Formats: sequence, structure tokens, C-alpha cells
Amino acid sequence: MKLVGGLPWPGVSALIPYRGKLWFANSVKFVNHNSADLYSFDPGDTGRRATKSTFLARTPVIPMVAGGLLYWPFEDSRFSPGHGEFMVTNGKDWNWHLIPKGRAFHTQVMQAQANRLYAGISAWVGKIVVSDDGGTSWREFYTYPTPDRRVSRITALADLNGTVFAGVTTWYDNKAPKLLMQKAGSMVPVPDWPAGAAVDEIVVHKGWVYAANEGPTESALWRTDGKTVERVGGPSGVVNALASDGETIWAITARKGAGALWRSPDGLRWERGSEV
Repeated sequence: MKLVGGLPWPGVSALIPYRGKLWFANSVKFVNHNSADLYSFDPGDTGRRATKSTFLARTPVIPMVAGGLLYWPFEDSRFSPGHGEFMVTNGKDWNWHLIPKGRAFHTQVMQAQANRLYAGISAWVGKIVVSDDGGTSWREFYTYPTPDRRVSRITALADLNGTVFAGVTTWYDNKAPKLLMQKAGSMVPVPDWPAGAAVDEIVVHKGWVYAANEGPTESALWRTDGKTVERVGGPSGVVNALASDGETIWAITARKGAGALWRSPDGLRWERGSEV
């Protein structure tokens, strides 16, 4: 099924519902593309027309809704090389914000925790920065230990009962766990989480953090509550997206050009739906 018609580029990513509309980025390709437009779509529109909202850059990213506002991380090297950026909208008006703390080529992901905002920014080294005033000012919170001449990224964030979890991508290393959790004012590896090269998909569902762990030979879905770690059976293939509506957890997997939509009420019993 076609989401909408008339889009200039084939890639659609970063889908998020906000104020009765579905918001998404449209780009030439899905991953690591530095030109993209932001659109919104009313599901009740039988003509399936999307409204162009603003120009962005850098996909994929993970937006968030907090305090009744939509936060959209991005990068536009024409204006702010070396700094992270994000846009904020109330559904009509847009404001541009800069993250001055920590050298960054782009802002990858944002997460709200009570009255605090977290952002994953990356240049050569992945960092997490924190704001206690809605994004007006920022301070550095965590830097991933990265060897010289290597690159790391903070690629996912989630909050479970007041604890922030972070996914890391380091393609140079697949021997250390790449899911971190907040502890004593910093981030530490989740105990017993398996080694891997990347965790770039995280979702919270019924008291668990679910994450796609990409190892040297496979991509597998695992979950943790911060104490217990379990491998989740079910979705086969590379997990490209995770989502939860509070009752059902959803996963999209892909392999060799084909994809499938999976669903589960408890994260353990999975049902494969239609191909995507």
C-alpha cells in the first residue's frame, strides 16, 4: 500500500505520530543520506496527499514528542558544521536550535525523561548531552570510549522507569556489548547483554527494553529490564524498526530485498504478518 503520492524521493524514514498526523522524512535513500524533506500526512485524507513542512538533512534520525512539542534532530552542514541541531514544532510553527556542547556532525536521536532532554550527538566520537530547560542550554553527559582513528555513534535512546538506555554503533568492534544504561551519573554496559557491533533500534514495551543487537554474523532481538537479559525468539532477518502502542510490540525485518511485519502482545509470542 502506498503511504502517500507525489513524493520526490523513494526513501521514507523516521515515522512518528503527532497531533493526528503521521510525520516522516523523505530522502533519496534510506540510510546515511544528507538531503531530506520533512512531511506530514493526515491518515483521514483519502487522496493520500502529504504536506511538506521543512527542509532537513541527514537520515536516518529518531525524532521524539515531549511536552506537547515535536522535536526533530538533523544536520545541515551549510549552516552549522561541527554542531548538533534540532527543530521543534507545535504542528504549525518551527524553531531551529543548536547544541553547542560537544563537537558534532549531526544529532542522531533525542529522548525525554521527566523534565530533562537527552540527545545523542556524533562527530568522530559518540556523545550524549543533556538539557534541563527544554533544549535552550546543554551540558555533556557521556562520551563513548573510542580509540583514535575510529568512529562511534549513539544511535538510539529510551527511558524505562526513569533509567535511560542507549544504543551504540561501532563497526570497528563487535566484541563488547552495545546497549548501555544510566547508572551513577554516567552510562555503563547492560549486565549480561551480548557482544555486538551495533544497537540502533530500541523500544520500551510492558516493562522491558527491546533492542536489535547486530553481531558479526546475525541480527537478533533481545530484551532487558535492567537486571534480566533474555533473547527474544520470533522475528527472523535484520530488525530495521521497532514500535509499541502499549498493547502490542511491532517489528519490521528485512533480508535480500524482502521484508515482513511482525507483531507480539508480550514480546515472546510473535506472529508474522504481511510482507512490506
